[in-house]
Amino acid sequence: MVFCLVSWFHRGRSPQSHWLLPILAFLCVPLLPSPSTAAVVGIPDPNFEAILRDTLGKPEGNIEVSDLAGIEVLYATDAEILDVEGIEYCTGLKKLGLHQNRIGNLKPISTLTQLEYLHLGDNGLSSIEIIAPLTHLKKLLLHANEITDLTPLTGMKELTYLDLAVNQISDLTPLEKLPQLIALDLRLNKISDIAPLAHLQNLIGLNIGENQVADLSPLANLHKLKRLYAYSNQFRDLSPLSSLSELIWLHLGNNQIESVTPIANLTNLTKLVLDSNKIVDVAPLTVYKNLEELNLHNNRVHDLTPFVEDPDFKPQSIVLLGNPLDKEAATTQVEQLSDRGIDVRWWRSAMALGQFSGEGGKALEFPKQPPAIPVLTYVLMALVFIGIVLIWRAFGRRV
Repeated sequence: MVFCLVSWFHRGRSPQSHWLLPILAFLCVPLLPSPSTAAVVGIPDPNFEAILRDTLGKPEGNIEVSDLAGIEVLYATDAEILDVEGIEYCTGLKKLGLHQNRIGNLKPISTLTQLEYLHLGDNGLSSIEIIAPLTHLKKLLLHANEITDLTPLTGMKELTYLDLAVNQISDLTPLEKLPQLIALDLRLNKISDIAPLAHLQNLIGLNIGENQVADLSPLANLHKLKRLYAYSNQFRDLSPLSSLSELIWLHLGNNQIESVTPIANLTNLTKLVLDSNKIVDVAPLTVYKNLEELNLHNNRVHDLTPFVEDPDFKPQSIVLLGNPLDKEAATTQVEQLSDRGIDVRWWRSAMALGQFSGEGGKALEFPKQPPAIPVLTYVLMALVFIGIVLIWRAFGRRV
């Protein structure tokens, strides 16, 4: 329009009238289109729109760019969201939780470069390539997906917490690029080789449970570890853990462990889980003076003498169910530990289940007394039945 007016001006006016040109241009400026933050944003997914409106406190009316730009925290858990189109206008987002949905297209999220927290757990994701640009992430949760390739994470140099549990991961090599990690969850994947974890020397918490790990050697130099969960794997040798003196929680259940001697110097432990292994000798465990919980369920322990003879061994609880305790251990020694104030989970439960082992490995037998309450119940049932029969005979013939 400006071009047409100027052309007309040049054709119809003399050169002496050129002083009018700036005024004409100024008057035409308001007629030019310009970007506006009042532009309306379309949100195709009704469930996602409902979450946005709830977050904005705007149940009706248009959702505008300026509205979305002010959102810093957005959570939409289990909201049946399929499409997050429109989220790209949430340019101020710091925290985003979209777990337990089925989002097919994550592309709109890739522009949210200010994100520090992102939860995409349980979304059926097989690829995370689209979130590679989010290099300011500090906490990323991706559990319960179908992820195999971790390469897109290599540029996330600020990431400290990473949850990759319950995926299809077998190759941990890309994690070598993330030495700043403090907490890492890898449980329930397809991992057998944990060599790349040797580079993660800032780790404080690590979960590699329910994998196929047979060798713990790569963990030997992770001296900052305080919590290690390595249950349901295939290792036998605990010597790689012998120098991890900062450990306070250690879960090694369901492996092939026969000896706990290599970890006898981890005296800061407060919780030790060793269930479902092949442990016989408990003497090395008496060094744990700070221990609060000890789980030896389903091992091969038959003698508790080392526990009884050390008066300073006083954890809050010991689980001994499923062990072939001999007669003295199952009665006298368990009672002695209980008198010390220890909650020994064997005596009452084992008695109820008949799980005591006596000499020769035979279960100790307890005389069975016929219970009084069931007998009384049968008598009452019989009286009720007789009453019904008498009533039927008295009134049934009259009908």
